[in-house]
Amino acid sequence: MQTEALLKAFEKYVERHELFSHEDKILLTVSGGVDSMVMLSIFVRLGYNVGVAHCNFCLRGEESDQDTEMVERECEKLGIVCHSKRFDTTGEMERTGDSMEMTARRLRYEWFYELCNEEGYNIIAVAHHANDSIETFFINLLRGTGLRGVTGIHKQVGHIVRPLMFATRKEILEYAMKKHIPYRDDSSNKSTKYLRNKIRLGLIPRIREINPRFPFIMHHNIERLTSAQRFIQGA
Repeated sequence: MQTEALLKAFEKYVERHELFSHEDKILLTVSGGVDSMVMLSIFVRLGYNVGVAHCNFCLRGEESDQDTEMVERECEKLGIVCHSKRFDTTGEMERTGDSMEMTARRLRYEWFYELCNEEGYNIIAVAHHANDSIETFFINLLRGTGLRGVTGIHKQVGHIVRPLMFATRKEILEYAMKKHIPYRDDSSNKSTKYLRNKIRLGLIPRIREINPRFPFIMHHNIERLTSAQRFIQGA
């Protein structure tokens, strides 16, 4: 997909699903990875009213600090407000006994909602994309969550929207390269101790060897499952 085609697809997706408008004040959750940096670039280029929230979970030492520095630098360059916060994630894990993933999720969303209340944001945009939804499908399938769990990641839940769900990881990366968008790779994404990474790095590539159109097929399968779940809920 060409860069202009991605922009048009973004606008069409947002309009079709009525995710937000230019009248909204939108909080972009930006980690510094390619997905969120591309999301930031698209929102700014299309003239939306946005601010950025960046979480430093202090789990990767200097690498985490470099992520923060890059995001803050890019926001300053674009003239965008950047809300940045450091979290004692390890201490919170020890206090609650929760996993790292659960702790980080709770900390960031509590803070996002605080920012919305304090700064007047009415939409929170997260940079999940089509591949993330496929990975979530398999995670939930393995955990036995039933039909609700295998509907992937929803494009909208309350004030939280995911406007890149139409795009694949490959398309997002190509856009970043063509537009020279800076981003950082999280070294933890290469670790197979996490279930998501086992699926991303091990299972999905093997399925794609069998059928290269697998991501496209799965995207439509998830849409069908989502429709079935909505029908059941409304029955």
